[in-house]
Amino acid sequence: MALDSNELLMAGDDPIWEQVSAQESVRIIKEILSELPQDDQDMLIYKVVYEWSNQEIADVMGISANYVSVRLSRVRKKVMNKYHESEDGVR
Repeated sequence: MALDSNELLMAGDDPIWEQVSAQESVRIIKEILSELPQDDQDMLIYKVVYEWSNQEIADVMGISANYVSVRLSRVRKKVMNKYHESEDGVR
Protein backbone atom coordinates (compact mmCIF):
# COMPACT_ATOMS: atom_id res chain seq x y z
CA MET A 1 0.00 0.00 0.00
CA ALA A 2 1.53 3.31 -1.09
CA LEU A 3 1.34 6.43 1.08
CA ASP A 4 -0.09 9.56 -0.47
CA SER A 5 1.60 12.94 0.03
CA ASN A 6 -0.74 13.94 2.89
CA GLU A 7 0.16 10.82 4.85
CA LEU A 8 3.85 11.52 4.33
CA LEU A 9 3.45 15.08 5.59
CA MET A 10 1.51 13.92 8.64
CA ALA A 11 4.25 11.40 9.40
CA GLY A 12 6.58 14.37 10.02
CA ASP A 13 4.74 15.09 13.29
CA ASP A 14 5.65 11.68 14.68
CA PRO A 15 8.05 11.80 17.67
CA ILE A 16 10.21 9.14 16.00
CA TRP A 17 10.49 11.32 12.89
CA GLU A 18 11.49 14.27 15.08
CA GLN A 19 14.14 12.15 16.80
CA VAL A 20 15.59 11.05 13.46
CA SER A 21 15.60 14.64 12.26
CA ALA A 22 17.36 15.79 15.46
CA GLN A 23 19.97 13.05 15.12
CA GLU A 24 20.64 14.10 11.53
CA SER A 25 21.04 17.72 12.66
CA VAL A 26 23.56 16.66 15.31
CA ARG A 27 25.50 14.63 12.75
CA ILE A 28 25.64 17.60 10.35
CA ILE A 29 26.75 20.02 13.08
CA LYS A 30 29.48 17.63 14.28
CA GLU A 31 30.74 17.35 10.71
CA ILE A 32 30.78 21.13 10.27
CA LEU A 33 32.57 21.63 13.60
CA SER A 34 35.21 19.05 12.70
CA GLU A 35 36.08 21.14 9.64
CA LEU A 36 36.85 24.24 11.74
CA PRO A 37 40.40 25.18 12.72
CA GLN A 38 41.34 23.74 16.12
CA ASP A 39 41.42 27.17 17.82
CA ASP A 40 37.84 27.84 16.72
CA GLN A 41 36.74 24.41 17.96
CA ASP A 42 38.45 25.08 21.30
CA MET A 43 36.76 28.48 21.67
CA LEU A 44 33.34 26.98 21.02
CA ILE A 45 33.95 24.17 23.50
CA TYR A 46 35.07 26.62 26.19
CA LYS A 47 32.05 28.84 25.56
CA VAL A 48 29.27 26.30 24.98
CA VAL A 49 30.32 23.24 26.96
CA TYR A 50 32.21 24.81 29.86
CA GLU A 51 30.25 28.10 29.79
CA TRP A 52 33.41 30.17 30.20
CA SER A 53 33.33 33.94 29.88
CA ASN A 54 35.11 35.59 26.97
CA GLN A 55 37.74 36.80 29.43
CA GLU A 56 38.40 33.27 30.71
CA ILE A 57 38.77 32.03 27.14
CA ALA A 58 41.06 34.94 26.32
CA ASP A 59 43.27 34.24 29.33
CA VAL A 60 43.69 30.56 28.42
CA MET A 61 44.29 31.25 24.73
CA GLY A 62 46.53 34.28 25.22
CA ILE A 63 44.33 36.66 23.21
CA SER A 64 42.06 39.60 24.02
CA ALA A 65 38.49 39.15 25.21
CA ASN A 66 37.37 41.41 22.37
CA TYR A 67 39.03 39.10 19.83
CA VAL A 68 37.27 36.12 21.44
CA SER A 69 33.92 37.90 21.08
CA VAL A 70 34.52 38.77 17.43
CA ARG A 71 35.89 35.33 16.58
CA LEU A 72 33.02 33.48 18.28
CA SER A 73 30.50 35.62 16.43
CA ARG A 74 32.16 34.83 13.09
CA VAL A 75 32.48 31.12 13.86
CA ARG A 76 28.84 30.82 14.91
CA LYS A 77 27.75 32.61 11.75
CA LYS A 78 29.93 30.32 9.63
CA VAL A 79 28.55 27.19 11.32
CA MET A 80 24.95 28.35 10.90
CA ASN A 81 25.48 29.24 7.23
CA LYS A 82 27.00 25.84 6.51
CA TYR A 83 24.19 24.15 8.41
CA HIS A 84 21.53 25.97 6.41
CA GLU A 85 23.36 25.12 3.18
CA SER A 86 23.30 21.46 4.15
CA GLU A 87 19.56 21.68 4.88
CA ASP A 88 19.02 23.07 1.39
CA GLY A 89 21.03 20.23 -0.13
CA VAL A 90 23.75 22.58 -1.35
CA ARG A 91 26.50 21.16 0.81
